[in-house]
Amino acid sequence: MRRKACFWTVLFFLACAWALLPPVLFAGKPIIMGVPTSLGFLEGKEGLFSLNMAVDEVNKAGGVNVAGVKRPF
Repeated sequence: MRRKACFWTVLFFLACAWALLPPVLFAGKPIIMGVPTSLGFLEGKEGLFSLNMAVDEVNKAGGVNVAGVKRPF
């Protein structure tokens, strides 16, 4: 009887741990982007800033749909 109770207790805690996993673990692999720009000039810094804003906006919306799977930048 004690062994059965221990089994159900462990199973309960595993289920709770699985339910509390962050959704980031279930997201698709991120898309890597490269931007050839020089940060030494004003336009380069502004371009990088605007790119980061766009990436944040897309990620807040859930990412990009690639073959039916949402993937973040």
